[in-house]
Amino acid sequence: MPNSTSPPPEPSTSQPADRRKWPRYPGGAMSATVILEPDGASCPAQPQDISRSGVRLVLARRLDAGTEATAVVYHPGRQFFVRVPMRVAYVIEQPGGRFILGGAFARELSDDELRGLL
Repeated sequence: MPNSTSPPPEPSTSQPADRRKWPRYPGGAMSATVILEPDGASCPAQPQDISRSGVRLVLARRLDAGTEATAVVYHPGRQFFVRVPMRVAYVIEQPGGRFILGGAFARELSDDELRGLL
């Protein structure tokens, strides 16, 4: 179990440097569900990476940029989850009917939330 006073681990250095405010961490063992507003429909997603301010997900369903939703990101090994409102920032269609989307969180994740997911 992570130490509650230690900072989150250092991010992966396998990606090229970018100008984002917060570092990205690999999705690893996480899973996710995207809950659409306002009808509450949900779709499973696989996190590719996560930061304090957003998440990159792979879904089998297309969502339009600007869509308001709630991301529920779960780390099954720790039985820890975070539920946070987000807005779809971009969508990239992939072969095989999959979609990569970038979700911008409505609030930043806390140290404890980020540490619980990593």
